[in-house]
Amino acid sequence: MAVAYKKDELLSASKVARCFGEVLADLSEKRRRRVAVVKNNHLDTILLPVEEYETMAEALSLLEHLEIYRRNNALRYSVTLPADAADDFRRLDGSLKQPVAKQLKKIETSPPPW
Repeated sequence: MAVAYKKDELLSASKVARCFGEVLADLSEKRRRRVAVVKNNHLDTILLPVEEYETMAEALSLLEHLEIYRRNNALRYSVTLPADAADDFRRLDGSLKQPVAKQLKKIETSPPPW
């Protein structure tokens, strides 16, 4: 993902090394939102206040939990018949095939019992 940085957010690694205390003070006193450290003309490191980092970590954790929840729900309600059961279903005569298919659909779409 490409992120755009403001000119005052980009600092060379040597400048950060020379003025480290000042950079930390700027971040902790919210004079800077973040500092992108450039080394050999390439973005190398991002410095953030701890509160911003913790907020980002919490957001990522929440997204991971939502993805796990989404995947579990997608898997929980699908009904897969084993091969022998699928063969049995195919062999059912017309009078039973429709009610059995209806029950399988009901199982797939019903909410979990818990």
